[in-house]
Amino acid sequence: MQRKDLGSEGLVNKQAESLTTNIGRTLDSLFAAGKAVGEDGSEFDLFPIGLRLPQGNALAGIAAREGAVRTIESGFAMGISGLFLMKATMETAPREAEHFAIDPSEKSYWKNAGLCAFEAAGVRDRLHFYDDNSEYVLPRLIEKKESFDLGFIDGNHRFEGALMDLTLMQRVMKPGGLIVVDDTWMPSVRAAIQYFIENMGVTAVTEYGDDPKRWILKRLFGSKSVRKSTTSNMVALRIADEPVELPWNAFHPFSIK
Repeated sequence: MQRKDLGSEGLVNKQAESLTTNIGRTLDSLFAAGKAVGEDGSEFDLFPIGLRLPQGNALAGIAAREGAVRTIESGFAMGISGLFLMKATMETAPREAEHFAIDPSEKSYWKNAGLCAFEAAGVRDRLHFYDDNSEYVLPRLIEKKESFDLGFIDGNHRFEGALMDLTLMQRVMKPGGLIVVDDTWMPSVRAAIQYFIENMGVTAVTEYGDDPKRWILKRLFGSKSVRKSTTSNMVALRIADEPVELPWNAFHPFSIK
């Protein structure tokens, strides 16, 4: 009797399917408990810090539609956004899928809760984690000529922090890649995004998230009525296909909406 050989590709797909299922189960468990657990047993409420389920599904859907394989995020915390991105990339490219994450507070504050979540999901080996500030890590990745399909910014929410993450992360994105920025309800984050739209040759992909043109409506008429029709306070920014070369003194004024 001849033994049926699945072949290396079939085996990889089967393993990836199992891992994707594990990621889904880990996320289900986290959302059911409403808490993440650190390596020392410390418990952390998922909300309001972590992504809510509709946000996470929206982020995974964006990654899937983009065909993303390599993803990177600033702000890791409990690993929720990372797991959603990992689930999408595993379904797209089971061999190559990997995720990079940066968070200087992962060990000191979050007690490695995000790393524990990736371990529970069985994809810790697909994660490249940096327990350091993004302004130090991203230049090292630039120097190594790393390239990513999709970036997620949910780290330092001060204006200078969001602007620095956008400035540096743009340089590790592939041409035409996508950066998703969370927490557009914060004026500091909106200001950084608006600067980039006006000055750096990026465009908002409004079918993927919040439309910056609607921010003025939020300011005038209140956020609740408008926020219901937007995608979970995220903006997706498309990087230009070619590097934008600006004059040394270029600056386009921008308004904070």
